[in-house]
Amino acid sequence: MGIGQVIDGIENERISLQYTIDQAKKRTDTIALKELNEVRKVYPSKGSSQLQSLYVQRRWLEKFGGVFHGHFTYDSLNSGVDEKEDALTDTLALEKGETFSMNNLWLQFIRVNFIKTIKEVKVPIYFFEGVDDYNTPTELVKRFMQTVKAPSKKIIWFYHSAHFPPFEEPQKFNTEIFRIALAQKML
Repeated sequence: MGIGQVIDGIENERISLQYTIDQAKKRTDTIALKELNEVRKVYPSKGSSQLQSLYVQRRWLEKFGGVFHGHFTYDSLNSGVDEKEDALTDTLALEKGETFSMNNLWLQFIRVNFIKTIKEVKVPIYFFEGVDDYNTPTELVKRFMQTVKAPSKKIIWFYHSAHFPPFEEPQKFNTEIFRIALAQKML
């Protein structure tokens, strides 16, 4: 099961950046266009120095609706968290953790290419995809599903989600997980 699945790291970034530039043009956002055109000069590439460009692009991507659907935000993710669980809402700690992860995993992420490296799996495949996800573009999941062999495979679409279906449409997500678990005799 994959949610917001990375399929091809470099193509992921090309599509995501182009979507963001297209949205900036559509909105005639000159500040975004200026920043994104600078990013486009060096990004994406397989180098480890790309994280600042990634952060600029992702900031605009979030603003233009490619990370969250509608009015959902990162703050919305924490809206149901008990105040006693403040570690989950500690912005500074979260940023530190994200920076650590990106610094250590970026080179592996950008080199992922399941379309080239995975031709067959021996287990069922399910992808939970928000139709507005341009953080990990859904078109790559569709391409992968056309080429990979598996006992069964399915994309479950979330029409009111982008990158976070479990949080943006929790009821549908839970229903689908339960349905799959029953079908696969996991319960």
